[in-house]
Amino acid sequence: MKNKIFKIFKKVKNIFKMPKKKEKISNIKKCKNNKTKKEKLHFKKSGLRLNAKESVLKKITALFTGIILISLLLVGMVSSYNTKSEIKKQFISNAFEILNQNMNYVDLIVDTAEKYSTQVISDKGLEEMISNGKGKENYEKSEILNSVEKKLRPIINSNKLIDNIYIVDPDGINVGVPNSPSPDAIKTMKDNPLFTKALRLDGKAFWMPPHVDGMSLNKGSIVLSNVRLYKKANGVGNNGAIVINVKPDVIQSALAKAHIGNKGYMFIVDADGIVISHPDISKIGINAKDDEGVKAAISGETGDYTYKSNKDKMFAVYTTSDTTGWKYIAAVPEKELAAAADKTTATIFLICLACLVLTIVFSIMITNKLIARPLNQVSSAMSAIEQGDLSVNVNYKSKDEFGRLGISFNKMASNLKTLLAEIKESVNETGEVANVLEGSSDEMSTYSSNVSQAIEEIAVGAGSQASQAAKGVETAEGFGREVDSVVSCTSEVHNASNSAMNKINEGTEAVETLKLKSTESIEVINDVSVSISELSNNTREIEQILKTMTDISEETNMLSLNAAIEAARAGEAGRGFSVVANEVGKLADESKKAADNINNIIKNVNSRTQDT
Repeated sequence: MKNKIFKIFKKVKNIFKMPKKKEKISNIKKCKNNKTKKEKLHFKKSGLRLNAKESVLKKITALFTGIILISLLLVGMVSSYNTKSEIKKQFISNAFEILNQNMNYVDLIVDTAEKYSTQVISDKGLEEMISNGKGKENYEKSEILNSVEKKLRPIINSNKLIDNIYIVDPDGINVGVPNSPSPDAIKTMKDNPLFTKALRLDGKAFWMPPHVDGMSLNKGSIVLSNVRLYKKANGVGNNGAIVINVKPDVIQSALAKAHIGNKGYMFIVDADGIVISHPDISKIGINAKDDEGVKAAISGETGDYTYKSNKDKMFAVYTTSDTTGWKYIAAVPEKELAAAADKTTATIFLICLACLVLTIVFSIMITNKLIARPLNQVSSAMSAIEQGDLSVNVNYKSKDEFGRLGISFNKMASNLKTLLAEIKESVNETGEVANVLEGSSDEMSTYSSNVSQAIEEIAVGAGSQASQAAKGVETAEGFGREVDSVVSCTSEVHNASNSAMNKINEGTEAVETLKLKSTESIEVINDVSVSISELSNNTREIEQILKTMTDISEETNMLSLNAAIEAARAGEAGRGFSVVANEVGKLADESKKAADNINNIIKNVNSRTQDT
């Protein structure tokens, strides 16, 4: 056990053996002279170089860049979406404005035609001439027709919107301006189901969709016809129908002036889907109710929709005229709307890209100055401590976390120096105590040997005394036998008396010897008692030494615990010191256990000496 204790203390001394003063000065000078190389080496180890993949600067820059990039992308996408929505809203607003303007113009044409139709019906003289013309001879009928034409011609001459006017009565007078219809044209008009529909409306105006004008001199021309029943003023019977034709070109020219984007256009269909006006003249008069570009408009009053036309996706806006029920539709390719939005989006993304570049540059500059630089200083100082130089300090001063880190690091370095000095002093004291304990153990061994020898001598003396006592008993027994022999055999008194005297002398000598041995035994026992008393005093002194050792081991254990805490605060750089602190704690525990074992042995010795 003693050898184990000495080995433990030697191990503790070797662990906490401080560098010599010359070596320490040499290390400090080496650290100062090779500071630049050391910092570079440390930067390579710690990964704080600007070009390292694990660089804090690079990580923070990447983090900021990612956050800003995502933010800018979100801003760009939201802006792009809002731009597209805003452009679409603006197009819808502008399209509705254009549609309403053209619808008002067309309604003006319609109102003009219907106004002249009403004017003709309200002319009493004209009605009388037409009524009187029925059943007349050709000459009189011709005169009446000329008179009617004179009434109608000013209307044509004063308004270029109207192409021609007809009063058609298959059973009476048929007259027109600028020319009268032929019998075949009248028959064709009469057989037209739309003409029949107009007659059934009982005086309400009806617009026939674009159709071929068979009554004018311009055969094959396309016209829009406003048809109205020509009722008599007295309400009995009628004079046929009034037909006022308007060329679609009038409407077409107005729509052509409407600009719907770069490739957009405007067209008109009636409630049944028949095309009234269209940039493509070949589509005028065609029933397009099943066409994708018309179907949605027919089913509603106003709104917008998308459809495909010749593989192009179109966006359309439509509204309905309250006067005619016609659908006014403005269509534009969606990619044209998207192109306008894409320009704005491209501008936004260019601005975002410029912001991103500026942010990266500023983040690198700021991060390098405020984060990487103080971290490099702390890391360099940690590397110096790792090499054994505890004189380094962090000179970075600020009021933020890095400033507090520098202050804490400097305090840690100072505490480490103090702690190592205390540990060194404690180890030296522990070595001295170990030497004292070794001497005390030698003395205790000597005392133990003396006690053992004294006990052996006591045992020998006791054995000799017992042997002499046995001899005395035998002598007494012999003396008894001799006395009996004297009583029984008086004749042998003389001879026996001589023998008895000899035996008595021998017994006396034995008693004297026994007395002498008893005296010697008492002296030996007294000496043993004194030795045991001295041994007890020595053991008490050893107990005090062991108590001191226990206190030292507990204090060493506390120091190792504090060192472990400081090493944990230091993080990775304090890991080596943490191992040393743990080893010191273990050695302190073993020292305490060894002291306890020695204390138990001493207590056993005290117990046995007291029993003795």
